This record gives sequence, structure tokens and C-alpha cells, in this order.
Amino acid sequence: METQITEMVRNGISPMQKRRELIKYLSLFSASPSFSQMALRLGDPDAVSDARQRLKIEIAKTAASNAPREMKIEIAETYEKLGDYKRSAREYAEIVKGYPGDGLLYSLATQYERLGEKATALQIYEFMGEAFPSNSMGTEISMRGIACLNGTTNSYRFLKKPDWWSAYENLPDWWTNVSMALPKITCFDDGADFIVHNLWKKDDPRKAVKAWAQLSEFTPTTFNEDVRAIRSTSLAYSEIGDHHRAIETEWKILEKYPGDEWSAGTLKFIASEFEKLGESNQVQEIETLAQ
Repeated sequence: METQITEMVRNGISPMQKRRELIKYLSLFSASPSFSQMALRLGDPDAVSDARQRLKIEIAKTAASNAPREMKIEIAETYEKLGDYKRSAREYAEIVKGYPGDGLLYSLATQYERLGEKATALQIYEFMGEAFPSNSMGTEISMRGIACLNGTTNSYRFLKKPDWWSAYENLPDWWTNVSMALPKITCFDDGADFIVHNLWKKDDPRKAVKAWAQLSEFTPTTFNEDVRAIRSTSLAYSEIGDHHRAIETEWKILEKYPGDEWSAGTLKFIASEFEKLGESNQVQEIETLAQ
């Protein structure tokens, strides 16, 4: 069913009904006692003398015990893709009670982001910063989430805009002549998947610009999704040779988000676009700021 759903998304067909069917299916089996019964029937691996057979039993028991949780995660993900963020948050909250992994906590926080409950999302990111070791993925997610939701200021926000800025703030002249409309979607990922498999560097590349620009207006999104939409639009403008609008679009990341990793990547991209325009002074200014 998941393969069918993916194909529907990429073909611009709404998979809403299929996802609802998937939730019913997963809910039925995740509540079934068959998994625990299966684990019991497999017996005690320590009582088996043959090492290979013992390993098989251990693997099978692990799979049987994890199966309900994996199904519950898929249920939460499917609710998210349906745009039902309240149910998705409820499912993730139940899962993290028994398994508070960094990826699951991040997924829970993003549901609260989409629901507009910024304070709750921040609490989760703060908890992650305390619960996980330094230099771990959990603390990295925590720091980025706290910085982006709090709107921390960074020095790159004060980079001087070029003199030509106002001349390229409007949409390009070709915009109304290029037909492009995203299919009806209930989540950001579906829109991104459709664009990547249908428009990126194919046919008329200007369609990719319009598609990413349209997806950037989809709501609600997380800060990660917002950055992806902005960056993809910038890249699409660069692909068609509109380096001025590529710079202006990418600049939004500097203005909206403070993450050092994003800022470094954004500055590198902007500098490369200035190089294509032959504006060495701007490149030098960026290099000085980045030092």
C-alpha cells in the first residue's frame, strides 16, 4: 500500500483515502496480541545450544517486540501526512513515553510547531538539550530548534544588500506565461516529492521555480521545511540563470533563521551567485564576514 501511495503522490493523485485505509489497517494490527504471543512461542534463546539458531531466535524476538511500536510510528507519520497534526502529536506522545529517542521527540516537536504551539515545541527542544549527550544528534536538533523558534540574531543579518536589490524584488516577466500548479496536497513532503520527480531539471525549468515558490506558501510548515522550500527556490532560479533572484531568495534564510550551519551554507551559495554576476566586492565582503 505504501508503494501505491508514493506512486499516487508522484503522479499528482491525492492519496488521502489510501492513507486512511492504511491507518485502519495499522491500528488493527498494532493492537493485536499476536506479536507478544509470537515472542513467547519463540522461547528462550539461551536454552538453545546451536549458536546460529539462537541468533535467529534473538532477532525474531526483537522484531516481534518492536513491531507494535514501529506500526504506531507509521500511524503517527500517516496522520501527519494527512494534515491531522493533533492526532499525530497524540500518537507520538504515547510512543515517546516508552521510547524517547531523538528522532521521535523531534517529530513530536514538529507537530506542535505546525499546530502553532511554539511554547510546547520549545519545551521539547529544551528537554532534548538536557537529556542527550553533548555533540549528539539530539543536542544538535535541540540547539537548532531553540535558536530558530526564538529567532536568535546572528551577525550575517547585517550583510549589506547590493544596489540592484529593488530591481529584482518583483516576480520575473515570464511568470504569468508559464503554467504550473501543484496538485492538492495535505503535507509539505508530498509537494516536495511531486516536484523532485516531475519538474526538477526537466521540461521547462521555470516550472520548478514556480512549483517551489508555491510550495513555500504551503502552511503549516516547520522551520526545516521552510528553509528547504526557500533553498530549493533559490537553486531553481540559479538553474535558469536568474542569479539576482537566486540571491534575494536565499537571503531570506539569513533574515529568518540564525542557525550557524544554515548561515554558512547560505553565505557560500550567495557568494557563488555573486561570482557568476562578476561582483567580486560582494564576494569579498561575505568572505570577510565568514572568517
